[in-house]
Amino acid sequence: MKYICIIIISAFVATSCVVESSKDIYDYSIDQAISCFCPPTGTVRLFVRADTIADALSLSDNNHIERSQWTRYKTIKGLFDVIAQRDTSRFDVKVTMDPKDNYPSRIFINPKPVIVDSIAVIITDGGFAYETSNYVRLK
Repeated sequence: MKYICIIIISAFVATSCVVESSKDIYDYSIDQAISCFCPPTGTVRLFVRADTIADALSLSDNNHIERSQWTRYKTIKGLFDVIAQRDTSRFDVKVTMDPKDNYPSRIFINPKPVIVDSIAVIITDGGFAYETSNYVRLK
C-alpha cells in the first residue's frame, strides 16, 4: 500500500514523502486522542474492520462511545486523507510517522496567520491534532 503526503516543515519549505506499507491495515485497533476546540473525549480505542470503524471504547472508563460520535475519529486511511486534503496555503501540517508500523502517529494542523498590516495578525480557523498509537492487527 502506498500513500503520498505533503509535509510542511516551515512556512517557506515544503517536502513530500511517500509512505509504503506492506501491512494489511484494514482490520486493526488503534488508540486515538483528538485535541481541538471541541468537547474533550480523552483517548479512545478504535476497532476497525474493512477500513471502517466498527466500535469505539473510551479508555478512561471502558464505556462504548456512541456511534454518532465516531465521525470525529479517523482510521489510518482517514489520517492519510486528513494530511492529503489539508489546504497547505492556509494551514501548517506537521506529521510524525510511527517508525515501526508506518502510520501517522501525530498530526498537528494549525492555521497560518493572516497578516493584515504591521500590527494586526488574524487567525482565521482553529487548529487540531490527532495522536494515534498502539496499532494492533486484528485477525
